[in-house]
Amino acid sequence: MSGGYYFLVASLPHLSLRAAPPLTTGQFLRRCAAQVSATHYRILAEVERFQAQPTGTGLALLDRWHEREHALRNALAVVRAQRLGVAAAPYLRNFRQDPSLAEIAQRLLMLDSPLAADEELDRLRWRFLEELAFGHYFDLETLVIYRLKLHLLERRARFNPTVGAALLDQMLAQGAERGRDAFARFGT
Repeated sequence: MSGGYYFLVASLPHLSLRAAPPLTTGQFLRRCAAQVSATHYRILAEVERFQAQPTGTGLALLDRWHEREHALRNALAVVRAQRLGVAAAPYLRNFRQDPSLAEIAQRLLMLDSPLAADEELDRLRWRFLEELAFGHYFDLETLVIYRLKLHLLERRARFNPTVGAALLDQMLAQGAERGRDAFARFGT
C-alpha cells in the first residue's frame, strides 16, 4: 500500500460500467496533480490500459493487470486463429496458456455480434479490476484502478451506433465494388 489519498479518493465520482464517465482522464489527472506525490503522479500519467511490450511498471497491481490483459488477448488470438485455420504463433506475445481464459475466449467468440463480445470483455475486465481493488482503499493502487476503469468507460463512450452502421455500410459497399471490378476483369 502506498500513500494515503483519503480526500482525493473520497472526492472522486463513482464509476459504473453502466454509465458514462463522470469525468475525463484529463480532469482526473488534474485532480491528482495537486494531491499526489510527483512519483505517484508520473505513474498515474503513464498508466495505459494495454502495453504492447509488457515491462515491469514497479507497481505489482499494474503488472498483474498487464499480465492478465496479455493472457486474455493471446487466448482470443488462439481461438480466432483456430477458427480461421491459420497458425496463432505470429499473433501471440509472451504466450502462457491459461485454460480459464481459453474457455472465456471460446465463449466470447460464440456471441452473436462483435459489440456483444466487446461488452462482455469489458465486464470481465471490470470484474478483474474489482478483484485487484480488494484491500486497496485510499492508496496509489486505488487511483491506478480508477484510471483503468476510466479508460474502459471513455472507450465505451466513443461507441456510436450511427457511425458504426455508416462504417459497416461503407465497407460493404467497397467490398461489393471490388467484387464487381474483379468480375468485370475475369467475367464474361
